[in-house]
Formats: sequence, structure tokens, C-alpha cells
Amino acid sequence: MPSLVLSPRRASVSQPVIPWSRIGAAALRVALWPVRFYAARRQFAALAALNDHELHDIGLSRTDLISATALPRDVDPTQELARLVAARRHVGR
Repeated sequence: MPSLVLSPRRASVSQPVIPWSRIGAAALRVALWPVRFYAARRQFAALAALNDHELHDIGLSRTDLISATALPRDVDPTQELARLVAARRHVGR
């Protein structure tokens, strides 16, 4: 949002400055998205390969995995499943 800067000589509107480091970080994040996406899918596939008993041991069910497949592509399903397990452990205390 532009801000009004008053000086003794004249009033002017200054534009916000975006540092190059933020632009570079955003570009790097976009460029590395496919790597993060496939790594998350590989981890998810490893979870899907577990049997129901092993999933129960880590606090998940097969239904949780099925629900995670409905998440948008830009959301890491393994992080969402980790949040779900943490919430269940917190409730169980």
C-alpha cells in the first residue's frame, strides 16, 4: 500500500520496496516445487504400502490415507497426516 510522505518542500507518494532476496526466495520455491511434490508423494506411497496394523501403530488408518488423496496438489499429504496424528495424540492425553 503506498504511503503519504510529507516533506517541507512537497508531498509525495512512495512505493513499497520489495527486496530482491524475497523475489529470489519465491522464485526458488517455485522452481523446487516439483522436487518437493514428488518427494512427498514417494513418502505417501511408503505409508500406503504399510498394512493396517502398522498404520495403527503410528496413529493412522487406511481411511486417513484415502482422505489425504483428496488434498490439493500444493499441499503435502504427509504433513497433513502428521498434524492429524499429533491432534489425536493431544486429545488422547
